[in-house]
Amino acid sequence: MTEFSMDYKLTDWMSHLPASCVQTPLDQLAIPGSHDTFSYTVSPSGDVGPDGPSYIKTLVRLFGTVGKNVLYHWSVTQSLNVSQQLQHGIRYLDCRVCWSSKTNDFRFLHGLIGATVSACLDEVNVFLEKHPKEVVILDFNHFYSMSNTDHVNLLTLLTDKLGSKMYPYNEKVTVTLEKIWERNLQIICIYQNDIVKGNQTFWPGATIRSLWANTPNIDVLMSVLEKKYMSGRHNNGFYSWQGVVTPSTCTVFCNICSSLKDLLDTKLAPVFVSWLRNKKTGINGINVCTMDFVEEANYISNVIQLNYKSSQGVICYRGNQPPI
Repeated sequence: MTEFSMDYKLTDWMSHLPASCVQTPLDQLAIPGSHDTFSYTVSPSGDVGPDGPSYIKTLVRLFGTVGKNVLYHWSVTQSLNVSQQLQHGIRYLDCRVCWSSKTNDFRFLHGLIGATVSACLDEVNVFLEKHPKEVVILDFNHFYSMSNTDHVNLLTLLTDKLGSKMYPYNEKVTVTLEKIWERNLQIICIYQNDIVKGNQTFWPGATIRSLWANTPNIDVLMSVLEKKYMSGRHNNGFYSWQGVVTPSTCTVFCNICSSLKDLLDTKLAPVFVSWLRNKKTGINGINVCTMDFVEEANYISNVIQLNYKSSQGVICYRGNQPPI
């Protein structure tokens, strides 16, 4: 089941939140995100990216075009483009970047090289211009084939494109939607590389932690998530709960005619969403969530709904109805 029938509400869900949520630290709200946000831009005709493990290169070397087609079906994690994701309520974007010496620009990638960072950021900016109270977290967390000079140039690109909307980092300030709105800003940009040390425009990698189970097994993934939830986050800062399975070499080669979506993610989505539905937000609760193919299983609306539950599990509307 998809969420397209309710996109007109999800588009501005942050502005519909009750006052208690607007004044809550952003790292204690439930925020729907997408895993490998820009993987929808890769193509089987594109170049193999520098992020792939050795078996990917072996696959392409042995099977040529057929190998690239297989790689494509196991690399794509999102069906919706970034504009659609944002319109349907996604507010955390997982960004993986490389420098392409072939085209002399920065590209998003996942297995294969995708679209330019510049073009995708333009789409993000267009959405934010139309929805001034929506706040997006951009998390640049994987970099490939990049020198220090390349990092400087990418930071310059990000500043030029989105700098006027970026909320600066200050470890002494607790960030809420209310504080971000007061300054008419909309973006928190996390850049997980030491080059941003001392540059308060960008949030350092230490401001977010991410739980990655690194398994193709759904039962193992859910066991890892539940164990961590029960023990608590015990951190100050953003925390990403990844409802993501990771195919192994054996998974791909034993299911070479299938795809990540058909073999794993279609089965995982309802399980992960069902697990989330009974959880709570707060200092040790659910914060950022990520999933592949975010249109599945009413994932986005179920994450947003968590913000309307009190610590006793009672829905608190405070005069506003939830955007679902």
